[in-house]
Amino acid sequence: MKTLYLIALLCALCASAFAQTTITLPGKTEYYVWNDEPSPGTWQGAGAYTHTYNNRGQETERIHATDAINISRSVNTYENFLLKESIAYLWDMLTTAWKPTLKSTYVHDAQGRVANIVYQSSTAGGPLTNTVKSIHLYTGNEKKPHTVVHQNWDPATGTWKDDEKDTNFMWVSEATNPAGFIMYETQTYDAAANAWTNVERVNTSYNATTRTLVMTTEEASGSTWVNSERETITYDDKKNITGMLIQEWNNNAWELDNEVQYVLTYNSSNVLTERITKMRDNAGEALENAFREVMSDFQSFIVTKSAEQLPASSLAVFPNPTNSSLKVALSNVSFQEAQVELFNLQGVKVYGASISHRSLTSGAHVIPAEHLSAGMYILHIKTDNNKEISRRVVKN
Repeated sequence: MKTLYLIALLCALCASAFAQTTITLPGKTEYYVWNDEPSPGTWQGAGAYTHTYNNRGQETERIHATDAINISRSVNTYENFLLKESIAYLWDMLTTAWKPTLKSTYVHDAQGRVANIVYQSSTAGGPLTNTVKSIHLYTGNEKKPHTVVHQNWDPATGTWKDDEKDTNFMWVSEATNPAGFIMYETQTYDAAANAWTNVERVNTSYNATTRTLVMTTEEASGSTWVNSERETITYDDKKNITGMLIQEWNNNAWELDNEVQYVLTYNSSNVLTERITKMRDNAGEALENAFREVMSDFQSFIVTKSAEQLPASSLAVFPNPTNSSLKVALSNVSFQEAQVELFNLQGVKVYGASISHRSLTSGAHVIPAEHLSAGMYILHIKTDNNKEISRRVVKN
């Protein structure tokens, strides 16, 4: 569901205070499905996933296979630890080779924010072709977008065409709401009228005591909103999902669509070692076993969280706008060395240098800009103790 996509997206957008933490991840996940034909029912093996990570614990490859054959594979590529590309493959038994079926390409701006995502897919084993593009729009230096525009690829004209957009986001911190947002609206584009029309709105609320997130989807009806769907998601004290109840609005009441519950098992180090999925589709039914995952071959990673954002008052850039060079100074910041970089609005680095504390805090550092084309640039400074700040600068 799109709301779950947005939760996943938020994880990539959120900034947190500078700290180190240890995460433990499985190298192998055995997968089982429930077979209820024998009495009693039994878990039947359906293969295993093997996981490969980089040194920050980001998954770079996942392969699903049985003892006999390969099934599927996903490969993630990162640049400066930002997701750049994700490709899904299926195993072709005729050619005994992996064939790409889906591809997502991520473009980030100079501040490390997602600028756009291009999705491609393959039909009947053919080449990957454009399908959807998502463009993320921001206000100033905000880390989270106010609007995400989704465009469809038109092969006849070879152009992207507006389809719908998620807009009017109201964001909150993940600490107070796992969804990360309070509300957003979805609108569709009418090319003939050159106008956007409301389609649905998603609202969230979170009860920290019961660790319960409620996400309500409303449909547009004229100038009003009417209930459509509700997702109630519960978490344990380790922030893992333990249940998801999906309901639809019918005859002025919420009716069950489906329900999923997860039975989680942890070891003595509070690492998740097993997850059993139970499901039901009808209100009168009991929850039944569906899937079982058993994790093993654990690996631990010490990772640094996102850089601490320095206050705007700590950075002086002058003159701005400039006709020639820029003088840069940091004040009231402790560090030994900092990376000073200048990017154009396409994300291309046009200047970069490692500068000492003495030079940068004295205001002696100068960025030559005479050769740069007129326009806007992003100055980005990151210290060796993981603090950073960005500033827009203009070259006349």
